Order: sequence, then structure tokens, then C-alpha cells
Amino acid sequence: MPTFFVESLYGYTTRQGLVQVTITDDESQTVAIQMDVTEAMNAVENILNASVAAQSDEMLCRFFTDKMGVDDVKRVAALLGEFRQYRAMMESRTS
Repeated sequence: MPTFFVESLYGYTTRQGLVQVTITDDESQTVAIQMDVTEAMNAVENILNASVAAQSDEMLCRFFTDKMGVDDVKRVAALLGEFRQYRAMMESRTS
């Protein structure tokens, strides 16, 4: 399982706070990126939104398979795609 490490930094050249995210994969290859505080906060918001959507997608797919008896994986995927479009439309109406 990849590791994900986040730390705060201070850029002596830029004189601004920075956030560094380091990801190491299963083969010990490491990628590190630095971003300013605003970019980091936007990334956190995007990760949180995607996580909530992923939970919703999983729950919906389990509902289709476990409760509604939809055994066809392609049909579940199609229903999920339709739901995502509907969710995006509804979210755009409320923002």
C-alpha cells in the first residue's frame, strides 16, 4: 500500500508557508510535490469531495447489487454513470 506523508514547510526564498506531499509506492519510488497554502487547501477540499462521492458511489452500487438484485456489472456501471450525471446537475443547481 502506498504511503502518503504531508508536512508544512517555510520557503525562505518565497517567505511563504508551503505544504509538501510525499507519496511512496509499493516499489519505494517516491514523488514529492510542494504547493502554497491555498493550493493545498484546494487539494484537501477536492480529496474530501472525491472521498464523499466515492462512499456514495459504493453505497449505491451495493444497493443495486444487494437489494435490487442487479447482477450485471455493466448495468450497475451504467446506473452509476447516470447517477453521477444527475448528481453533478443537482450540485450545479445549488451552487
